[in-house]
Amino acid sequence: MPWDRNRPGTDPKYRSREHIAYTKALKSQLKRDGYVTCMAPECVMPTRAITNPNGRHPDGLTAGHAPNGVDYNGPEHRACNLHDAAVRARARREATTLDW
Repeated sequence: MPWDRNRPGTDPKYRSREHIAYTKALKSQLKRDGYVTCMAPECVMPTRAITNPNGRHPDGLTAGHAPNGVDYNGPEHRACNLHDAAVRARARREATTLDW
């Protein structure tokens, strides 16, 4: 069911109480201030201001992770978050060597 928190395909760290509380805090800050600043190392959007609370939209609010994958960088645009994930995944892929 779409509202089931135990559905497969969602990483458990995104269902933790800490992550949910952190995301709610970011959304309440956005609602209070009208914007939050994207903390991505490389912001791919025209401006670092995040005004859209919808995390599924490219300019929407997401919780950006630090390189260790556990800590948070701060708020990020969804597009910036996905760009950073792609860069990290590519670096891991290129670091792997295959000896045939």
